[in-house]
Amino acid sequence: MHSRLRFYVPSHVNIDDFDKCLMDSRTDFADVATEQEAIELEAKSPSPFFVLEKDYFTIYNSPEGTVKCNYLSRNYIMYIAYFQSMSISWPYLVVLDGLKVFPKPPVIQFVPIGFISDMVGGIDANNSVAVYYTIYDIGKFAQTAKEMAEYNQKFFVALHSGIVEYVDMEDINKRVEFSLGDFASYITQISDDPANIGRLMEELRFKLRASCGNDVTDSEQFRLIPESRYAEYLEEEAAADFDPDDSDPKGVEMDYGMVVSHEHDSIFTVETIDGIVYLSCGGQYLFCPDDGECLIKMGPELPSKDERLHLEQCGQVIKFSRWNRYGYAYLFGELDIPDAVMLPGLGYPELDEATLKVVLVKV
Repeated sequence: MHSRLRFYVPSHVNIDDFDKCLMDSRTDFADVATEQEAIELEAKSPSPFFVLEKDYFTIYNSPEGTVKCNYLSRNYIMYIAYFQSMSISWPYLVVLDGLKVFPKPPVIQFVPIGFISDMVGGIDANNSVAVYYTIYDIGKFAQTAKEMAEYNQKFFVALHSGIVEYVDMEDINKRVEFSLGDFASYITQISDDPANIGRLMEELRFKLRASCGNDVTDSEQFRLIPESRYAEYLEEEAAADFDPDDSDPKGVEMDYGMVVSHEHDSIFTVETIDGIVYLSCGGQYLFCPDDGECLIKMGPELPSKDERLHLEQCGQVIKFSRWNRYGYAYLFGELDIPDAVMLPGLGYPELDEATLKVVLVKV
């Protein structure tokens, strides 16, 4: 459990003069008469705290002690303080005009009013500034972003309905969207070269691929073999007495209406509707119901966007997540016992070491 950040606002400073940050939702702001009052209140605390000034803010108890910082990097510095990663991430800061600042211009993130970020995306995802909106309007966002000249002027980010869009500043028709779970995977590529937006638009026209590298077409049958069992499966397949009709690959199975890792396996297919790839089994769609159980289940109806199962192809393996949530599906327990495949709940960290990674094998 992380402690909330503490920001002190002297009486001569108006907090509304400063741009917002996503990390503000994890911060307590307190009014004080002077900076000295804040120092006295924190006299016995070894943890970082902050004091706002009109042209800079000061962090106390940083790796370099008391340091004045540029407001452009407020979210980044708050992020590394909150997640206690200052020893690793502080060295990325440089000194410019006497103030600590991250060397890249922050990315503008347009987010709906009330949005609270659960995204943990590393340096580039958190070198940002937040602009809150009530109406989603890419054209107005682009105009606002251009007026914020001190920030990144090549692209901006817009969030809506659990979707993250990267938008080219000069041509708003060049934009690519991801789920919140994929957000951190691409921010660095686009920050380094915004021209990657166009490239990703082509690359991410999603097609599921089999272990042989071929695309999977609609209604084509396949198994999903956990990566940890795939080598064993290949050995069995290569055996002289291998009988595909009598094999037991121990793949992913639909059992009791939900996805499990089991001693047997199920046969799956995909169906592409309006450019979206849906995974199905026995004529029913896999989906992620918002019932608090954090399970992948199946039903006869086409899932709504909020309950859609998101498929991510990473080389040979495939990972699963809920479309509008951060974190991948994982196995809760040992692979050798039948066990439900779980999705991270809101506020829970991604369990990377247990992430379910499967290999698609055509039948």
